[in-house]
Amino acid sequence: MTKQSILIEGGMIVDGSGSHARQADVLVSDGCIKQVDLGIQASADEIIDADGLHVCPGFIDLHAHTGLKILSEPLSPGKILQGVTTDVVGNCGLGLAPASSEIMEYLNKMAKDLLGGRESEGFLQLSQFKDRIRETGMSQNLAFLVPHGNVRAMVMGLDPGKPTRDQLNRMRGIVDLAMTQGAFGMSTGLIYPPGSNSGTKELIELAKVVAAHGGFYATHLRSEGGSVVKALKEAINIGREASIPIQISHVKVGYFSRKTRGIIKTIEEARNSGLDVLADQYPYTAGCTSFGSVILPTWVFQGGMDAFQERLRDPKTRKRIIKDGTRNLLDMVNVPRALRWMIPRALFRLALRILSKGFLVTHVANHHDLEGTSLKEILMQRYATSRGMFNKLLDFLADENGVVTTCMFMIDDQKTLEPLMQAPWTCISSDAYRGHPRSWGTFPRVLARYVREKGILSLEEAIHKMTGLPASRLGLQDRGLIRPGYKADLVIFNASEVQDRATYDAWDASPVGISRVLVNGEITAIKGSHVETKAGMILEPPCSLQQNVEKHLRK
Repeated sequence: MTKQSILIEGGMIVDGSGSHARQADVLVSDGCIKQVDLGIQASADEIIDADGLHVCPGFIDLHAHTGLKILSEPLSPGKILQGVTTDVVGNCGLGLAPASSEIMEYLNKMAKDLLGGRESEGFLQLSQFKDRIRETGMSQNLAFLVPHGNVRAMVMGLDPGKPTRDQLNRMRGIVDLAMTQGAFGMSTGLIYPPGSNSGTKELIELAKVVAAHGGFYATHLRSEGGSVVKALKEAINIGREASIPIQISHVKVGYFSRKTRGIIKTIEEARNSGLDVLADQYPYTAGCTSFGSVILPTWVFQGGMDAFQERLRDPKTRKRIIKDGTRNLLDMVNVPRALRWMIPRALFRLALRILSKGFLVTHVANHHDLEGTSLKEILMQRYATSRGMFNKLLDFLADENGVVTTCMFMIDDQKTLEPLMQAPWTCISSDAYRGHPRSWGTFPRVLARYVREKGILSLEEAIHKMTGLPASRLGLQDRGLIRPGYKADLVIFNASEVQDRATYDAWDASPVGISRVLVNGEITAIKGSHVETKAGMILEPPCSLQQNVEKHLRK
């Protein structure tokens, strides 16, 4: 069916390249941009008056988790109403494909409790997942990463050991097949199981497979606290050893703002040495994660829910949990080194008291009346009879089957967030989770707070970080810019009115100031309302990636 033609008249074009905005008309036909010029004289099925408005490419979110609930929520309203026309999914080492039954219990818990989606089946091959999505249809374009955590779990479960040669070869084969079926790269989540069980050598070997297909390596670092620079150097070492581009996911440091300079220095030194390193970032001072997955050691999750409950409630096992979990807490909280000689029980209590002050519980599995309450208030009031902070926490996690999602107010706006945002190698991304306003507000928030109000970025710089820069990471040759021949993923907005409205109390409030969102030339949102269009496409790596494959094969 022929798509409608659209003429957008009189808007200020911010083309995604970083160049200065200029006034021009844009003619769209058959899903593509046909002409960009002043005073276009052409008939069209629809004419949009963009006088006083800006027109830019559709936003590209390099770090999304939409894939975990795309089958139950194909319209993706939280993203479309922000102007996000393309999501990269399979991040943090987790996704629905490739996946086996061994990983799906964990993934469905993630999809239901962190993202708000419904349970889904897993798909042994990426091609099967893509076929199912095409049957359902979707509003956004999707690009896929190979989730390393899935790959490891398919071969080793949650076994924390090193893979044998045979196991590593099986993992290589899974990654190779997924790349052959159109993945753009591989992601890792090295702070959560099963990814946290992997060693650097394993990741290098798998990254080499991805590099042979021209893909990139996206990583949730092993630490985003006190050891962040060390974790960053591990990622850069993987990139160097595997000859692969590196994408640092949701770059930040919590509590240790003084380490921001070290992050910037390390990335810039790597880039100056010839490595291809980019990062992405969400514009909020609070992170969001599964508290249990971060704090509890990986062995606690093995064997299903019954085994999980038994371990948490057994007094002897709790002592081991406290001992093994203390290291995770030390890396998240700024506990002076001089105090680290304390016995684990006292140290755990101190770290929990510091953490609980800045943690807002946004979702739990069972007692929903606790949502919107600080972790400190829950532990001190709901579990007042439990003896000691660590027992209070473990009782809480046990009562909620380990599902406690929290927003953590740990990032310094001026010392960390803004310097990283201004770096030329940082893209904007959402890392959208249920209960966090970034799910509905990320991209408008940058335009409102950091462009219009604070002047941290120019409008052209911000749009480049949302469009042209992430498109370059994906190697896209027909998206991310406003050019004749490019796909008509477009956002029309009012730069003086665009505003995020999502808050920690109302995290799913839609933004204002966005007039139209077009996906592949079809109007998908009008003035804050989704019109239920499903014009999204599954994106495939460009031919240039195949050229990289041939280059590697010749070596």
